[in-house]
Amino acid sequence: MPGEGLLGAARAFLQAGARSVIVSLWDVSDRSTAEFMELFYAELRRGRSVPDALRRTKLAFIHSDRPAQRQIFRWAPFVLIGNPDSSNSGVRAATS
Repeated sequence: MPGEGLLGAARAFLQAGARSVIVSLWDVSDRSTAEFMELFYAELRRGRSVPDALRRTKLAFIHSDRPAQRQIFRWAPFVLIGNPDSSNSGVRAATS
């Protein structure tokens, strides 16, 4: 539907059975997104919960030695929609 944007995409994943979805509130460069997701999935592999992995990834960007990573528009748009208590078992990357 026109105007649904983010909500429509997240809803589709949730209705398809995903317990939670991480989405971006605005366009982020492919490189920044890839770097963000690499760190995020590394945190999940360490056994972190999805919300904690997201939090730690954002903090890693905020405290990065690379000034470009510290820029708020590179880490702030990523939000969790759905059940924050979902375990990370079965977490899969969605690509377009």
